Amino acid sequence: MSSTIIVDETASAPAESAIGRLVDLPLETLVANPANIRSATVRADLLAAFRAEGVTAMLLPLVGVVQDDGTVLLSDGHSRLATAIEANIDIAPELAITKLPVLLREDLGDKAEQVTAMIRTGTGAVNLTGAEVARGVQQLTLAGLNISEIARRTNLHKAQVKRAARTTAEQVEAVGAATQAPLDLAATLVLADISDDAKAVGQALQGWSGSVQDLERRVQRELARREAVAAVAARRAELKAAGVSLLAHTPSWEEQKKLPKLRDLRHADKPIQAEAHQSCPGHRAWVGLNYAAEVTEEFYCEGWRAHGHAHRDRPLPTDADRAERKQKILLNREMDIANGVRRKWLTEQFARKDMPVEVMRWAAGELLARADIVASPHPSYREILATFRGDAEAASVPKSATLQRVVVLTVAALAAWHESRISKKSWKEPYSGSGEYMRMLIEVLGFSASLPERILAGLADASGVSETVAAEGEAGADDEPVDSETDEQIPAEVDAAETAEANADAERQSDLPQAA
Repeated sequence: MSSTIIVDETASAPAESAIGRLVDLPLETLVANPANIRSATVRADLLAAFRAEGVTAMLLPLVGVVQDDGTVLLSDGHSRLATAIEANIDIAPELAITKLPVLLREDLGDKAEQVTAMIRTGTGAVNLTGAEVARGVQQLTLAGLNISEIARRTNLHKAQVKRAARTTAEQVEAVGAATQAPLDLAATLVLADISDDAKAVGQALQGWSGSVQDLERRVQRELARREAVAAVAARRAELKAAGVSLLAHTPSWEEQKKLPKLRDLRHADKPIQAEAHQSCPGHRAWVGLNYAAEVTEEFYCEGWRAHGHAHRDRPLPTDADRAERKQKILLNREMDIANGVRRKWLTEQFARKDMPVEVMRWAAGELLARADIVASPHPSYREILATFRGDAEAASVPKSATLQRVVVLTVAALAAWHESRISKKSWKEPYSGSGEYMRMLIEVLGFSASLPERILAGLADASGVSETVAAEGEAGADDEPVDSETDEQIPAEVDAAETAEANADAERQSDLPQAA
């Protein structure tokens, strides 16, 4: 391999070290690495120092490997090189930077080693952002490394590597563009799922506590809202195609005196079914989202007396009734989302090699207090345990498992038993031992719980639910007004699409010949 380009024969011999050779090299021989995971930017602090002190302002050498043509491909120091080049544009002649110190590393000859070094060391004293680490994992995947090898080389958690590998470069870049401050890898990967909407990313970060589980729940709320919006659009289109008249808003309690719900009416002293009522001239429908961003559908009858219907006498709900119903719907929705986030977090926990002694003490207590705990599993127990263990055969313990790993697998089995019994209603209808289990996750393993999970653990109550959920990033919380009594609305996306369609229909009708 030639070194005539990079070695100055008049200079002193390069300094040898255990990891490479330290030499001063001309700027023109230093080549930026195409696989660099961080954008090379001019550093303002170093730029001023270079112009004041010259190359002596450099505290850390660049790192690179000699190529066949004698140039040096960098694996660390791209921003320092860019800053030196920028400094030379306006610098005193005696301080001009013609060479930079470079540590030559022969062990960084292949792309995978170079990217691994970028992830593990960053560039200088500046930590890598989550987007940059994700780019590095994607580069290593393209280089042919599997998930386990990438995790071993980079000291990243295997679950994070797996998630980063399936996240696209476009998603990573979109998250970076939508956020003001740099995020770590975990937060970047969570936000990647909604990276197609910069506004949604911003809303997820608004008031964020910094907990990954909290951010995961916020993103899951947004994904659930999107799914609900699509369902509303599809259902409204289906009803419209069937000739059903759609209401623009949900009738208030006062309006329902003239436009009551079908479930409040009777015909020939029998309940009225929506399908049978479609032929009635007063048949009306409402489809939209409620305050929990869930799809809600209701049918009404306009002019019900003229159509031979009778009103079923029932008292109107009180403010307390409506508040209790809203509380139940909000907490059920939150618990449903929280269950999925918690189980994903538990899967990562059960990949570890050991458990804190407090968790082992809890597990021992569970086995002593519940002799039939695994003998009477819930139908979903095996599926959840297989997810926690990452294998389809969850009934066996590997012969190679250490004692500490056996303890982890035991805890995973106990957790799967509890998780199989926790539903979205568990905050209100707990079973024996569910509170102690949730408290162990929060207080011992450090799980960042949602409000209904804290209620289940006995660490919070349900007072002020609406305000608390909104503060935690309620799904669907946007600028659209909601009815003060029903809290239901047509999603903005659906309303805009229907308005555009109606305008197009009106324009097409205006182009038709008019009858004389």
